[in-house]
Amino acid sequence: MGRHPGPAGRRIQQPDPGHRLIAERWSEDVSEDVARELQRRCDLQMTDVPSALAAFVDRCIGDRRQLSLRLVSR
Repeated sequence: MGRHPGPAGRRIQQPDPGHRLIAERWSEDVSEDVARELQRRCDLQMTDVPSALAAFVDRCIGDRRQLSLRLVSR
């Protein structure tokens, strides 16, 4: 945050111009993390993502999906 002199010599803090961009990116990053976790859990259970969440997962991770492989011992 930048500081600027205010009335009577007091300093007033003003938000950094990049602060808004950071806040917007943060919410996108969280959505992608949540979508990846949903996909990971469904992969572990060997089920499809529920239809109510499929559009969200596709929008957030789309083709960047990482496949989880499960090792089965015999």
